[in-house]
Amino acid sequence: MHKKVHDAFRFIPVSSTLAALTAWLWETRDWVNRVSSELERLDKAEDQKILTAFPRSTNQCVGKYGLCSMLPICRGFNNPSTLDEPPAGFIHDPWNPFDLLHIDKLKLEK
Repeated sequence: MHKKVHDAFRFIPVSSTLAALTAWLWETRDWVNRVSSELERLDKAEDQKILTAFPRSTNQCVGKYGLCSMLPICRGFNNPSTLDEPPAGFIHDPWNPFDLLHIDKLKLEK
């Protein structure tokens, strides 16, 4: 990311030890596994009264720049996955970095 370009990435060479890169790779894979697990739980949560996936992080409701922009959804809906459309003032605009980076040209897996 760049301070003036918010929808593009570029590859930056990293100078680090092999141990640090190995730790980063493990942590990245761990986060991917966590998100995958929560997505599986989300599939089962659509018919429930409360959202049993992606636990709330209530210590993040207020930050350096004020209230979290998702606070109206957290406080107003016990299970946002049951909504047919986003609440007023919100839009659904999926972001897929693989499409932006043309990952198929790099011959990497999604």
